[in-house]
Amino acid sequence: MEALLSLYTKITGQEKNLFLKLMAPLVVVFLVGIIILGIGIPSLLKKNAVDDATGAAQKTVAQFKTLRKYYVSNVINKIKGSPVKASHLHKGVEGTIPVPATLIHDMSKLLVDQGTAMTLYSAYPFPNRSKRQLDDFGKDAWKYLNENPDKVFVETADIDEKEVVRVAVADRMVAQGCVDCHNSHPDTPRKGWKMGDVRGVLQIDTVIDEQVSNGFITAMEIIGALLLMVAVACWMMWSVTRRELQGPVKSLLTFAHSIATGDLEAKVDDRYDNELDELTDSLTEMRDALKQQIDDALVKAKQTEDVVDETRRVFAALSKGDLSQTMGAEFEATFSVLTHDANETVAMLSQVIEHDIQSIVESAQRGELDQRIDLSGKSGFFLSLSDGINNLVESTENIISDTARVLSAMAQGDLTERIDASYQGIYDKLKADANATNDRLIEVVGEIKQATYAVKTGTAEIASGNVNLSQRTENQAASLEQTSSAMEEMTATVQQNAGNARQADTLAQNAGATARSGGEEVNDAIRAMAEISESSNKITDIIGAIDEIAFQTNLLALNASVEAARAGDQGRGFAVVASEVRNLAGRSATAAKEIKVLIEDSSGKVDEGTKLVNKSGETLEEIVTSVKKVTDIVAEIAAASAEQAAGLDEVNKAVVQMDGMTQQNAALVEEAAAASESLGEQADSLDQLITFFNTGGGTGNW
Repeated sequence: MEALLSLYTKITGQEKNLFLKLMAPLVVVFLVGIIILGIGIPSLLKKNAVDDATGAAQKTVAQFKTLRKYYVSNVINKIKGSPVKASHLHKGVEGTIPVPATLIHDMSKLLVDQGTAMTLYSAYPFPNRSKRQLDDFGKDAWKYLNENPDKVFVETADIDEKEVVRVAVADRMVAQGCVDCHNSHPDTPRKGWKMGDVRGVLQIDTVIDEQVSNGFITAMEIIGALLLMVAVACWMMWSVTRRELQGPVKSLLTFAHSIATGDLEAKVDDRYDNELDELTDSLTEMRDALKQQIDDALVKAKQTEDVVDETRRVFAALSKGDLSQTMGAEFEATFSVLTHDANETVAMLSQVIEHDIQSIVESAQRGELDQRIDLSGKSGFFLSLSDGINNLVESTENIISDTARVLSAMAQGDLTERIDASYQGIYDKLKADANATNDRLIEVVGEIKQATYAVKTGTAEIASGNVNLSQRTENQAASLEQTSSAMEEMTATVQQNAGNARQADTLAQNAGATARSGGEEVNDAIRAMAEISESSNKITDIIGAIDEIAFQTNLLALNASVEAARAGDQGRGFAVVASEVRNLAGRSATAAKEIKVLIEDSSGKVDEGTKLVNKSGETLEEIVTSVKKVTDIVAEIAAASAEQAAGLDEVNKAVVQMDGMTQQNAALVEEAAAASESLGEQADSLDQLITFFNTGGGTGNW
C-alpha cells in the first residue's frame, strides 16, 4: 500500500488523493488474489493430474488382475493334463505358454510406448528374477502395502527429467490354487503362503509432464487476463474520479472553508446532476441558517442590553430622588415582568411622597420644620391652635425625618431601614407606605436576583448540553462518514460479483453444449463396439467349424493308421502319411483353440468396453443435466447480485444525505452554544448590578 502511494505521489505530485484512497485497497486485493491464483492453479492442476494418473493406474491394475484371473481360469486350468505347459521360459518353445506372472511382465513391456510402465515385483522373487533389486519406492511400497493391503501407495518423482506418478497396489493371493501352487513349486522362495497374503506389488508409472506444463500455461493465461482487467478498471476509475469528483469536491471544500471563516456571502453556482448537488444545497441551507441564527442572537443581545440600560437609568433616578423616571420601552417574557414591577414601584413611591409633601405644604412652606409657635401669652383657642400647629409641625418634622432617613438609606441601596415610631392619620399612612415601598423593593430585587440566577443556571445547562450534543453530533458525523465509505466499497464489490456471475453463466452454457456433443460421440462408439462384437462372434463360429474339421481329420488319420498297421509292411508308408496328417490335424485343432480363446478374450474385452462406453454415455447425460442446473442457478445468482447492487446504491445515497444533515446539525449546535455563553455573560452583568441593593440576610443570595 505504501509503495502504491509513493508511486502515485511521484506521478501526480498529490499526497492526499481521493482516487488513490478508493482504489488502493481494491488493487491490493486484486494483486493478492492474482498471486494466490498464480501459486494455487498450477498446484491444483498438478494435484488433479496426479489424482487422474492414480485413478487410471488403479483401473489398469484392476484390468490386469481381471485378465490374469481369466487367463488362469480359462487357459492355465484347462491345459492341465495336456501336452501344453505353463512356464516363464515360453518364448520360442513350442507347446509352452507363459505363467500368469510372466504374462503380466510381457504385457507391461507392450505399454511402455504408450507412456505407462507397469511392473510386478516382490520381496520374495523366484530364482530367475532374484538378481533384480528393488529401488527405494519399491521397498517403501512393499512395506506399506504389507501393513495396508487394501490401500494404494502413491508418490511423484523426477525420472529421466520427466515428472512421473508412481502408483503401487498390493497383489494378494485370492485363490486357493495359487496358494497351493506357490507352496508346492520346487523353486518357490518361501513356503507357508495363506489366502490374502501379499505376494507381490503391481506398480504403474505414468508420465504427467504434459498435464503439468498445460496447467502452468493455463495459470499464466488467467493471471495475464486478470492483470489486464485490473489495469483497465484502474484506468476507468481514475478517469471517472478525475472528471466527476475531484473538481466538484475542491469547489465545495472552498465554499465550506469560506463559511467556516465567516464569509456568509459565499456561494456555489455550479450544478453536477448527482449527490454533490444535495451536498451543495445542504451547505447553502447551513449558511442561511447560520445567518438567521446570528441575526436572532444580535436581536436578543440588543434587547438584553436595552433592559439593563433602562433598569440602570430608573434606579439611578430613584437613588437621586427623581420619581418621574419610568421604564418606557416594551420587552418580552421575563423582561416585561421586570419593567412592569419597576414602573409600579416608581408610581407608588411618587404617589406617597407627593401626597405627604402636599399634606404639610402650608405648615412648612419655607422648609423650616424646627420652628415652633411661641405659646407664651396665648390662651384659649389661640393657645390650643398654636399648640396644635406646633404639634402638627413636630409630627410633620418627625415623619419627614423618618421618611428622609428611609429614603436616604434606599438611595444608598440599603432597603432594610423602617419607620418604627407610632403615627396617626395621614402620617400613619405615610409610614405604612414608606415601609411597604421598602418591602416591595426587596421583593422586586429578590425576584430580579431569582430571575438572574435562573437565567444563569439555564444558560449553563444549555451550554453544557450544547457541548455534549456537539461532541455526540461530531461522533455521529464521523461514524456516518465511515459507513458511507464502507457502503461505497460494498456496492463496488456486489457489482463485480454480478459481472462474474454473468460470465459464469456463459461458461456453464458452453460446458453444457460440449457435454451434449460428447454424448453423441459416445453413442457412435457404442454402435462401433456392437459391430466389432458381432464380427467377433462370426469369427468364433468359423473357428469352431475349423476345430470340428480338424477333429474329423484326426479321426480319419487315426483310422488310416489302424488300417495301415493291419496291412503290415505294405501299409507302412501309408501309416507315415496318416501320422503326419494326424499331427497336422492336431496342430490345426490347437491353433484353432488358441485363436478361439483369443477371439473370446477380445469379445469379452469388447463387451467390457461397450459397458464402459455405455456408462460414459450415462455419465455425460448426468453431466448435461447438472450443467443445466448449474446454468439456471448461476443465472439466478446474477439476477440477485444485480438487485443487491441497486439496493446498496439506494442505501448509500441515504447515508450520504444523513451525513450532510448531521454535519449541519453540528454547526447549528456550535452556534447555539456561543449564543448561550453570550446570554450567560449578560446575566452575570445584571446580577452584579442587583447586588447594589441590600435586602437583609434572608434573601441576599440565590
